[in-house]
Amino acid sequence: MPIPLSGRAHLRFGLFGQTLRLACEPGDLPMLREQWRRLLAPERDEPADREVDEPREGGTTGYPYAVQMRVTLAAIAVGTGRLFMWHAAGLSDPQGRVLGLVAASGTGKTTAAVYLATHGWGYVTDETLACDLDGRVRPYPKPLAFRRPPGDDGALEHKASVGPDELGLGHPGDELTLHRMVLLDRRQGWSEAPTLTRVPLPEAVRALVGQSSGFVALDAPLQRLCTVLDQVGGGWRLTYAEIVDAAPALRYLMASPTAPDRTGGQAWRAESPDQPDWRGPVDPQGEIVWRAPYADAVACGNDLTEILVLVGSVPAHVRGIGTDIWRAAGDGVAEADLVGLVEAAHGPHPEAAAMVRAAVDALVQASVLVRGHRRGERR
Repeated sequence: MPIPLSGRAHLRFGLFGQTLRLACEPGDLPMLREQWRRLLAPERDEPADREVDEPREGGTTGYPYAVQMRVTLAAIAVGTGRLFMWHAAGLSDPQGRVLGLVAASGTGKTTAAVYLATHGWGYVTDETLACDLDGRVRPYPKPLAFRRPPGDDGALEHKASVGPDELGLGHPGDELTLHRMVLLDRRQGWSEAPTLTRVPLPEAVRALVGQSSGFVALDAPLQRLCTVLDQVGGGWRLTYAEIVDAAPALRYLMASPTAPDRTGGQAWRAESPDQPDWRGPVDPQGEIVWRAPYADAVACGNDLTEILVLVGSVPAHVRGIGTDIWRAAGDGVAEADLVGLVEAAHGPHPEAAAMVRAAVDALVQASVLVRGHRRGERR
């Protein structure tokens, strides 16, 4: 529960179209105001849209970073179901086009954001890149976090929080649009020149879903993500050692056209949303297979022979004869009949029965298919 504001100070943040409020000690207010200057909302008497739980952990050195975590969690709650939110840095060019740099924590996002935002780019965020479903970017220029080693004064290793103004980071424009999405692949000791390579759509989707928050709460999330990837010219991977060496390649990428490309590994289409309206008792040894419940599915890859199926929070990548099996299983199918269906599509094979059984086993193990028995009548 939020701490009562009696005798307390508080901050108001403007985030993703809502106002958030954080209670704090009066002595911490100047420091927090300075670090969060770019996100502060006007002070008013009316209630905020959401209260941010005040952190009780962190101590003197860790408190500012703990505030970062609490505000970020509140921001994610605000955006869930409305926005794409990726674990990515965001930098803007003078035209308001935003470059997203996607990576796991501790693998180069903040370092890249600081360098680029002090060399002509606008600082959008270093951690949570949010945009509307049509690609309009919602800035989150929060303080940046840097790991600090133990100090001579006895301070333990911790993450320090530094505001973007203190670092001299550039300001983005008022109207921002997502323009490129790049997966960071920073390699210590990489001796070659930085390289940018196109990422096949299935791989790009799985990577972006894996580095996202609130994704499954969106309507038709895979289809919407594929649409955004169309708009930004697909996903790219940057392999590099130091961002200073990679910056020219990123500038070149931002200046190049982003026309949708539905050829080769970038092709996709919405898969039939049909799911069986009848299910018998589940049984791992059952003779009928059907699709497990899923949130969305898209066909992709060369000739659309692969399928991404969003089961839970992770898209399963279905390939080979698994694609034929999943499509056939939409309304429930006898496993014995799948052999003939697969051979009709790919030709006879002496090991067809064993191959189909192995593929079904793998799809059941991945929670993409369910085995059971046919009992009773369809509803």
